[in-house]
Amino acid sequence: MNDKEYNRKKKKILNASRELIRMRGVKGWNMDNIAAVCGMSKKTMYKIIMNKENMITELYAREVMDNLKNIRRIIENENDKRKALERIAEEIPANIGAFVYKYANEMSMEFPNVNKNVNEYLEEERKALINFFAECYGEKIFKEDFPPDFIVDLTKKIIDTYAYKEYSESEFVRKCSLALKAVFFGIVKD
Repeated sequence: MNDKEYNRKKKKILNASRELIRMRGVKGWNMDNIAAVCGMSKKTMYKIIMNKENMITELYAREVMDNLKNIRRIIENENDKRKALERIAEEIPANIGAFVYKYANEMSMEFPNVNKNVNEYLEEERKALINFFAECYGEKIFKEDFPPDFIVDLTKKIIDTYAYKEYSESEFVRKCSLALKAVFFGIVKD
């Protein structure tokens, strides 16, 4: 199987698993269901995905990566760091896909390693945020008591805290955005 065919099949598997999770929840399907929807043998599917946890990890990471691409665009295109901070505080919760928001808790409970594995996928994006916050320090926008990696870790903890509560999606976006603004603007110099 060449790379193009491999990637096409992998995308097909991930899309099918996403739809089955939406229809049946995280526990309401198995690899036989995915293989049937994709029209491929389980053997072929396992060569591409390896196991259900890897598939869930890739699916979850893909959803989160789409959100982080929007954040990266803000970082790269917004010259005013204060405006960028406000937009990031609004965009992170607003762009966390409904899929991730709705199923994050269930996926983590069913597959405990998913969060750790997703974090490995996201290391490059984490570094981009650390660099952005370091630039804020360099431009004397932030108070000096808070290292950039601490701010990124705190941002993730805020998102996780609100994602695992039983809020409506709109309530999650509102509360998470307020919490991120409180952190970001609490460390901005007057």
